[in-house]
Formats: sequence, C-alpha cells, structure tokens
Amino acid sequence: MFGMVPRERWKQWCPPDERNRIRLATHGLLVRGDDFTLVVEPGISGDVDRELFAITKEPTLEESLAGYGVAPEDVTHVLFTHLHFDHAGSGDRFPNATCIAQLREWEAMTSPNVLHSRSYRRADRPPEERLQLVDGAEEPLSGVAVRRTGGHTPGHQVVILEDQALFWGDLMPTRFHLSPPRFMAYDLMPADVAQRKIELLAESTEKGWLNFLYHELDPVPRRLVGKDGRYAWL
Repeated sequence: MFGMVPRERWKQWCPPDERNRIRLATHGLLVRGDDFTLVVEPGISGDVDRELFAITKEPTLEESLAGYGVAPEDVTHVLFTHLHFDHAGSGDRFPNATCIAQLREWEAMTSPNVLHSRSYRRADRPPEERLQLVDGAEEPLSGVAVRRTGGHTPGHQVVILEDQALFWGDLMPTRFHLSPPRFMAYDLMPADVAQRKIELLAESTEKGWLNFLYHELDPVPRRLVGKDGRYAWL
C-alpha cells in the first residue's frame, strides 16, 4: 500500500499483522439527487478469498443502504472510480442501475495487460446493456462531475460533488497518502499519481472541499490546509 516508503516507517501508521496485512476500509458514498439515487463505489466483491484478505463485512453495503431506506432496486446509478475487484463489487448488485465508468477503464478491464490482469475479474464487469462510458472530464449527473486522472489505472477517475466535495478513489486511498510521493505499489503510473495529487490537493485546499478517502478506516471526510505544496488535515 505504501510503495517505496520503508516498512519501518509505514508500520508506525498502519501496524501489520503476522502476515503483513494492514487494516483498510471500503467506504462508498450514497448520493441523492432530485431524479437519481447514486452509489459511488459499490465495494469489494463477495466471492474473493475472504481468508487471504481477512475480509469482514459488518455491515454489508446492502445493510448500510437499508439504514437510509434504500433497497438495491432503488439505486438508479452506480459510479466506479475504477474497476478493480475491491471497488467494482460483483458488477451487477443493483438491477436497475446505470453503471458509469471511464472508457479507458472499460478498455483496460476487458483487455488487461500483464501488470493488472489479476485485479480485473470478469465477475465484476458491469452489464454492458446498462453501461454508460464517459471520456475524460464530464458531468454524467446533475452536480456529479468526474475527471479522469489515470495513474492508479489507465482510466481511474475522481468524483467531484457540486464543487464542494472530492471522492479520491485510489488516487489517495488513506490519509497517510497525503504526500504526493506516497503512492502504492499497485499504481501503474506513479508519476501520474503524484502529479494529479499535486493538482487536486491545491484545488481542494483553495476551494475548501470535503475529502472522502475510500480505504481510510475513519469514514468522516476532512478538509485540508496548506500552502507552498505542503498540506495537513484539519
């Protein structure tokens, strides 16, 4: 998760277990508009190796949505930052939902190269008949904008909500990845990750956005302060 950061350093932030695993979360978002109910990032697939990844699901996504009065069939749209198995969530958990992804990401999933073929699973593919592909920076729903960042995957995108909040996906998975050079070994294009982070950190700080971090244990979003390329969490 921390790429070239030495283990002796990152273990102070995220103590590993005896198998070198660290605790991470998968926090998606429920977004309600006047004419849509959107889930951003449906989470990890249900049929992955639970013992290998030490997966617990308490509560499940469906149980969390039920707490807000939302059933799977009520969801009109699902938006993926990218289509890795821990984000794309079995592909079709919401039978009536339009599935939004970047064109480059769909191409990467359907024709993966050797570097990330294990992270894209056929079982997680969204149904093509309900797939809405975007290309670059677009606003697929009112108040919901996406920008393709690349870096982590060819078609990775971030989500900006009403110019007030930023969902980082895997561009910045936890608060410990705040420094631009702290990227993951999973990132296919680390230099692009660092550059996009530099740009978005400056914009988020200037505009006072809330920042949602998908793999952070604490789901509460935070704002940033900083100047001259150095940032801290409020």
